[in-house]
Amino acid sequence: MTKALKKVPTYWVTLSDCKMIFDRFYQEIDFSEPLPPFEKRFPGVLESILGSVQATYHKKYLNPTILDAASAYLNQFIRGHAPEF
Repeated sequence: MTKALKKVPTYWVTLSDCKMIFDRFYQEIDFSEPLPPFEKRFPGVLESILGSVQATYHKKYLNPTILDAASAYLNQFIRGHAPEF
């Protein structure tokens, strides 16, 4: 298991993945208040978060392992905003 986490990611989370997760979450959870549709999110923020995890410097990933990438996704989603470059 730990060897797998040290591999270079071959798949990155996409906007369509996020929409699929949102739609599934929306269907499964009963909200007492209305939840805005996925399309009404702040423009460009989610896209920037997803792109920041895949960032490179001198052709090397800043998050070079699956564990690094997963940690970066979690950190960025919790912080709720894209990094300022």
